[in-house]
Amino acid sequence: MYAGLGLLKPLLAHEGVPAAGTVVIGSVKGDLHDIGKNLVGIMLAGAGFEVIDLGNDVAAERFVDAACGHGASVIGLSALLTTTMPVMREVVNLVRAAASRIESR
Repeated sequence: MYAGLGLLKPLLAHEGVPAAGTVVIGSVKGDLHDIGKNLVGIMLAGAGFEVIDLGNDVAAERFVDAACGHGASVIGLSALLTTTMPVMREVVNLVRAAASRIESR
C-alpha cells in the first residue's frame, strides 16, 4: 500500500494549487492504523491544503495543541478500532473547551 501511496502522491499534489487552509490529521491514541489517514492527507495536499500529519497513536491534547499552533481550521481524526472512538469524543470536548476560552477573552 505504501508503494502505491508513493506513486499517487506526485499525481495528486499538483504544483501551483492555491492554498486552501491548514488541516491537522492523525490516528487517535491507541490506534496504529494509518493507511486511510495517509490517503486522505495526500488528497488534501493535492487540493491545496497544508497538511500537518501527527502520525498515529496521537493523544487528544496533541491534536488541539497542533491545531492551535498551526492555525488549522480542520482536525481530521482517524481510527480503525472502535475501542479508540472515545478518544475522538475527548478531542471534540477539548476543542470546545479551547474555543470557549478563546471566546471569553
